[in-house]
Amino acid sequence: MDKLHKTRTRPDPNDLVQLKFGTSSLDLNELCFAFISKILRESYGYMESVKEWISLGPDKNFFPTYTYPCIEYLLSINWTEANVFEYGGGASSLFWCNQGANVYVVEHDRICADRIKNWGKETILVDHQNDIDKFLDSIYKHECKFDVIVIDGGEGRGARYGCVKPSLDKIADGGIIILDTSELHTNTKELLDNEKEFIPIHFNGFQPRNVSTTSTSCYIHRNFNRSMKELKPIGGTISGITRSVDKPRFDVQRNVRNVV
Repeated sequence: MDKLHKTRTRPDPNDLVQLKFGTSSLDLNELCFAFISKILRESYGYMESVKEWISLGPDKNFFPTYTYPCIEYLLSINWTEANVFEYGGGASSLFWCNQGANVYVVEHDRICADRIKNWGKETILVDHQNDIDKFLDSIYKHECKFDVIVIDGGEGRGARYGCVKPSLDKIADGGIIILDTSELHTNTKELLDNEKEFIPIHFNGFQPRNVSTTSTSCYIHRNFNRSMKELKPIGGTISGITRSVDKPRFDVQRNVRNVV
């Protein structure tokens, strides 16, 4: 490592202060920020989300209002025919629907519930419950277990905390429980963190529409085995590379098979 550091020459910051474009110039740090800003504005669909005030991704596809790292992780998984239950719906309901899932929503707000119903999606079933106990127990109306349960709604303090027990009762073997804005719901987060059958992964970062960073937590059951899709970063890959740059070594593959 020391040898590597000696052979690599760090550029002199004084040589990179400005880049010349004809008669104009631009600070390098501003140029780098402009590229990052363009990816966030356009590739991630952030500006469209702000203008329409609904969570949107590339090509105006609906996104959930989770953090972008969490959204990208979920997009890498095949959710065809999965059963998804949402404590609190919205653009996320359309996102899951577009992933090929069967979506069940309980919503405490009548206006939100009616809006989701008016979208007319056959694979989205909406239940309006403004009573907190009926809201929490709505999940028990369905005989199936759920591959994904999202805790992102409910009126009043402690509503999300109350969603944990029903979620644990109804999550399928190998399922995922998603808790949004988990940094604000620390008691709910700690309750789920203590469930040893689930691996917590906390995705921190920006999210559609909002200007502050937040956390979306995924609690992944240890028997999770859904198939994965091709990994495609939303903003594109390094230097625009679109194919794999590594090649399998057959001697390594043989060793792996021998070990197995």
